[in-house]
Amino acid sequence: MGRSDQVVCADTAWFDDIRGREPVPADETEAEALLTSRDAFQEGCLADRSAEDLAALSTGTYVEDLDRFREALGVEQLDFLGFSAGTEVGALY
Repeated sequence: MGRSDQVVCADTAWFDDIRGREPVPADETEAEALLTSRDAFQEGCLADRSAEDLAALSTGTYVEDLDRFREALGVEQLDFLGFSAGTEVGALY
């Protein structure tokens, strides 16, 4: 507990740019721009953390963290409500 912090892969400008793009490219130019953005995001992640650390970030790790949180609280179970990707976390937990 308390030994982690967020991974910073991109700045606000990157997110502003990606939000302004169409999710499905209309042509090769748009496709290349999305790939360039993807690569910049990946490079940012790798600049902030090692590949080994990034590989440890997974749904399974999150589920393990939830169980450690439950143990720290001293309770037998946690109530969990997950939306979107959180539904997989809830199913695994």
